[in-house]
Amino acid sequence: MLRDSELPSGAYVDGYNSSDQLSNNIARSLSLSLQIPIFNGYQARSNVQRSAIANQQASINLKDTENQLRQLVETAYNDAVASSKTYQSAIKQVNAREEAFRMSKQRFDNGAVNYVDYQTAENALFQAKSDLVRAKYDYIFKRKVLDFYQGKPIDY
Repeated sequence: MLRDSELPSGAYVDGYNSSDQLSNNIARSLSLSLQIPIFNGYQARSNVQRSAIANQQASINLKDTENQLRQLVETAYNDAVASSKTYQSAIKQVNAREEAFRMSKQRFDNGAVNYVDYQTAENALFQAKSDLVRAKYDYIFKRKVLDFYQGKPIDY
């Protein structure tokens, strides 16, 4: 490792080259870090506030879900009551149409009513029986929906 020297030609040469510079360039540092958890950027306080808000939102969602369930059960109950009344009225309608058809048949047999009136009474009876079957199965379905909401087993 040559340090400042002079060549015979008279040129001045610096004997400290770049590789020597790199090997001697030792960096020394010292760092000190201190974290106080009380003052951690107020993260603890904001986390507590976020948790409180999340708790309130969960409470509101629970109440909303409970209200929706209550509305569904009330609607199912009202539907079951309405379908029961529809079924009862369909039974009464079938009884009335059977009596009307019986009387129409008697008149037709005696020649007091033409075939069109007889057929109209028979069609009305058939329609009433169809309505009765529809009302019956609607009532059964609505009852099964209520059983489902009450946690009862659904059987056929």
